[in-house]
Amino acid sequence: MSCRIDLRHDQTSSLIEASSVPGVIICAPSWLNEALDLLTKKLNGVTFQVHDNSYDSSSSSTIIEEFVISTSSPLTLRTLQMIARCEPRNVTGVINKIHYTPAGLSDETIYAIRDLVRQCIIVALDETTHYGGYPSGQRESQIGPVYIVDLAGLQFQQSHNTGRLVLSKDRLPEGLLDDFIYEKVVGEKRNTFQEIEAEKHQHEAQSRYTKYMYYRSGKMVKAYFDTKAYRRFVTNDVILTGIAVNEVASENGHLLNFKFLKYGTGYFAGELIEHLEPHILPGVLDGLEILFSDYKPETIKSIEFPFYREDTRSHARLEHLSSKYKIPYRFSTDDALKNTTKSEGLVTAVTNCGDPHAAFGNEMDFGSVDATIAENLKSKGNILCPCLNKCILQKFISIQIN
Repeated sequence: MSCRIDLRHDQTSSLIEASSVPGVIICAPSWLNEALDLLTKKLNGVTFQVHDNSYDSSSSSTIIEEFVISTSSPLTLRTLQMIARCEPRNVTGVINKIHYTPAGLSDETIYAIRDLVRQCIIVALDETTHYGGYPSGQRESQIGPVYIVDLAGLQFQQSHNTGRLVLSKDRLPEGLLDDFIYEKVVGEKRNTFQEIEAEKHQHEAQSRYTKYMYYRSGKMVKAYFDTKAYRRFVTNDVILTGIAVNEVASENGHLLNFKFLKYGTGYFAGELIEHLEPHILPGVLDGLEILFSDYKPETIKSIEFPFYREDTRSHARLEHLSSKYKIPYRFSTDDALKNTTKSEGLVTAVTNCGDPHAAFGNEMDFGSVDATIAENLKSKGNILCPCLNKCILQKFISIQIN
């Protein structure tokens, strides 16, 4: 039997021809190539089938694509996206493991699949039809180009979600590549819960690890949130996104207003919601400082921070960045897709708040930022779906953080 991949719940194979457009690219940090090799060995011989959505309950679904992972046909960024984001929708973070049951994949392998896809982005030039709509459904018409970067934040809804990589708990679920990913992103060995407990009175540990309480087995127990690691994951995402969107926009001759959304701080935050807010903006600023100093993205001419909370220290850092690189910035409460710099001749480039379990757009309609962004695009996000876009490319990008 084969493992099952479902299209997003509203998609069918009839969209393949219109969605197979050039210029859409999956990007990942270069170290992920090594991770794909490690995961290929675990998935060697496993068959995956992409199922069409059928609206006729009397008929079985049609197989629209089939592939086997092997050492001679290893995982690619496209097939990783397909086997990870294989659910028709997911708003809870609970992994529907039935998709992998035929291969008997271990939980550790399934977690690694979702962990790795979170490290990837998909970049596409699309067109808006509207902006707004979340959560009311009331939106405004707007026709114009927009760069979409499909990016998932760390997720804390369930104990096995990707956010566990920056948490330390007793009996925390583990993935096959937890330590590998942590060391590649954070640049150091990951401390265990017991090691943090032993060092908790030291100044460095007190400033780095935030203690919080969570409910387990009928009682409240202690855990730690690794703020340094969280900021480093955000930093890497900002750099990867900035490099990728700059390259694509440069090819098209566009200048950009760059919006990096507060991904993962809403539904995804779960019990960590109050702890993420103080660290999301500093992590973004860490990334922007490295992006402009080391990679010099010439197409990014303005930066916008929708719904961020500015503090005194962040203001000082942004003033320095703006002055040094002649980049204006603004904090706003404007919709992610609203072109706030059209009069300046800039095209919006914006991240979404993607999901590692389902394709861009997820549940659709206007129930989330991810869904609303997809609803307001001409393609409905279909061109960013690797199961539909047969022309999608991949690229590994080297990122160095000292």
